[in-house]
Amino acid sequence: NTGRLLIGILSDRAEQLSYFDGISLDYGMVQSETIVLDETMVPEDAKGLELLDLLVISHYETDRLSETQLASIQTWVEHGGTLLIGTGATVYSTLGVLSEELIELPIGGIFYENVNLGTEYAEKAPGDAEVNMAYAELTIPGGSVIEESDGNPLLTMVKRGSGKIGIYNYCLDEIAEFVEKNPNYLVQMLTKVLGEDEISNLYYYSSYGSDEEYW
Repeated sequence: NTGRLLIGILSDRAEQLSYFDGISLDYGMVQSETIVLDETMVPEDAKGLELLDLLVISHYETDRLSETQLASIQTWVEHGGTLLIGTGATVYSTLGVLSEELIELPIGGIFYENVNLGTEYAEKAPGDAEVNMAYAELTIPGGSVIEESDGNPLLTMVKRGSGKIGIYNYCLDEIAEFVEKNPNYLVQMLTKVLGEDEISNLYYYSSYGSDEEYW
């Protein structure tokens, strides 16, 4: 038996986030599965999100969500949910409403650069570990930077109630090709965002209990 990591995807480029599906974690004991969402599928009650272990929002105009839907996401996070947000070139449309409802943070400029995602992925040359993409400058009060590149934050985690929010400074669809070549990058990403203990718990409750019991 394997545990299940259920990931909700809210994106206008969901097909380019398909790399989140079928990832093995915790030495193969946990397998990821994705559910592609749109604004008609986001529940207006936080209970409707409880089966998700992670909600990913990237390259998506969040003002298409109603106030009730945004409130349900906020409540879900505060009760222990984990939200991962991609920004980059679409930082204003993605973070606009979320910044008002979930996490207040100033948005700086956007610039394109070669982002180094880790020297361990430079197989033949340093450029193998780089992806040219839009980088959003963000000031995240109270956040903990858990991934950076050349001194610039890439992933910052913020606690909200019993849950947490991860903010990437780039749009997650822009690393699709890189992740295809380097799937371990996503394994490390999910481990950083969710935590090793939470991932291990997914296997435990799948084997000895149920998803509902876990939540």
